Amino acid sequence: PLPCRPHVGSSPRLIVECARAPAAAGPMPSTGDPLGYQLLSRQSQVPYAAGTASEDVEINVDGISGGSPGEDGKFVKRTVTSVFRAVNEDEQFSFMMAINRNLSKLVVVPTMDETSDLGSRILGVWDVTMQIVMIFVTYYEPFALAFFGPGSLPPAFQITDDILTTLFTIDIGFQFLIASAHAQESAHKDLWEKNPAVLAKMYMGCGQTGQGGGWFWLDILTVVPGWYRLFAGDRASFNPLLMLRLVRLLHTARLRRVARLASLAHARYGFPLFAVEVMKFVAITTLACHWMACVWVVVEGKVLKGLISYTTDDKSWLSALIDSKDDCCDPSAAEDPFCVYVMAYYWSVMTLTSVGYGDITPQNTMEYGISVLCMLMVGYTWAYIVGTIVSILSNLDPATEEFKRSMDELGDLTGGRRLPHELAVRLRTYMHETRHFMRIRGQTQLIQSYFSDGLQREVTKYSGETQKVRKSVHWMMDLPEDAVLDIVRRLTPHAHGPKERISVVNCMIFMQRGLAGVRGRILRRGDSWGQYNILVESKHLIDIELPRTLSFVELLQLSKHALLEVGRAYPEAD
Repeated sequence: PLPCRPHVGSSPRLIVECARAPAAAGPMPSTGDPLGYQLLSRQSQVPYAAGTASEDVEINVDGISGGSPGEDGKFVKRTVTSVFRAVNEDEQFSFMMAINRNLSKLVVVPTMDETSDLGSRILGVWDVTMQIVMIFVTYYEPFALAFFGPGSLPPAFQITDDILTTLFTIDIGFQFLIASAHAQESAHKDLWEKNPAVLAKMYMGCGQTGQGGGWFWLDILTVVPGWYRLFAGDRASFNPLLMLRLVRLLHTARLRRVARLASLAHARYGFPLFAVEVMKFVAITTLACHWMACVWVVVEGKVLKGLISYTTDDKSWLSALIDSKDDCCDPSAAEDPFCVYVMAYYWSVMTLTSVGYGDITPQNTMEYGISVLCMLMVGYTWAYIVGTIVSILSNLDPATEEFKRSMDELGDLTGGRRLPHELAVRLRTYMHETRHFMRIRGQTQLIQSYFSDGLQREVTKYSGETQKVRKSVHWMMDLPEDAVLDIVRRLTPHAHGPKERISVVNCMIFMQRGLAGVRGRILRRGDSWGQYNILVESKHLIDIELPRTLSFVELLQLSKHALLEVGRAYPEAD
């Protein structure tokens, strides 16, 4: 701490005197300040009079305490100059902090749920738009680079380039204002990082890792060719930066966010997940064939020359095809890139599916080499496609597949244990009759295993069993709704075959399917039994008569233990 602390409006002389005051009591440091002056630094947080310049300070230094200019005076001059330099830096730092605070108000948290604000929803729409743009770029850029040379880009493609450049430029600005989620193992008190300065460092990859780390430089490279062409005008035909457009293909790594968007879309619309797998393998198939067709045109380099074409005087696959089958393009293959693309895509599909008609074949060393590489890569791609198709077909009806496996296991059981034929028939009949019940039982286990109590109550509220149970049991009519919902969600499904006894000791049952008889009464769908047994405590008051099934029966059962748990949760309803 300084012996004296200047205040706002202090004169330069007072600042110098404070700087020159002797240091606090203690041993003199062996190095650093040989004269014992208290050096001022940025950490001292010394305020100053606005508008005071360091030159004015140096004029008043010589008269301090009657000192004469010399080593002592030079040291004070250097000290005072350092003071004002530090103070100026503090002002700049405060100004930057003010800007940072204002920008932090614009930072948007990328969430797409019911609690999302307008900024998050706009960002969600923009994110979906950019993912569609990324998918389009993966198809567009290889085609434009392979089929059109410098200066030959059609007007429609030039407009497309301008639109892509504008979208990528806007996206760069958005990336600085998108909050980044902290890691779950992080001790940070906030779930999201909203400091614009930190987000900028993460985006620019300046010594920090996180979402979007280092992508800034690649994003800049993707827009440089477009802006160069816009400002260069006619000189863009000789644009040396057009090769940087290939960097846009690296943005395919960002397509991993499509999986999150698919999850959000599935949560909102509930479409089958196998549809996502179908779209995925269709995209992979068409993209692999498209890239392979573009590469096949790049290595041709004799009839059609694009921006990155391989030039050769040898016979190429396209020239050999024209020699053998004539030029089928209108007016010619050299002037109709779309016709050449169709032929190249035809070759890529043949290579991918291993059909190989033999009319388009490599003609020189480069084409043979590229063919080998393409066959190696698409071999793994085709294996993935076939495996995906088989997986999709096998998972179209998982319940049916599970039933088939269970029936096969039952066959092994009856054969391995040498069960009587009549018993085996009864077991197989039971499996077929309770097939629907097993699906309902699996759905009940899914709800109880995955979802919270609140969500389970909401699901139970819209189930048909809630109203049926409430109507069939009179003492439930006056219970609170949440208590009734908790009772219903604790019902467990059971199934029984014909001529079986249904145990109703310390429990209550609700018929769902089939017929059962007890004390001359026929229990049908919607009937209940044991609604009094579950309430009484004395064994002498419990009806020990057990219902007997007359057919295959499916029912819901409530145990006394489950009812007591509901009573403890709702004491006012007990």
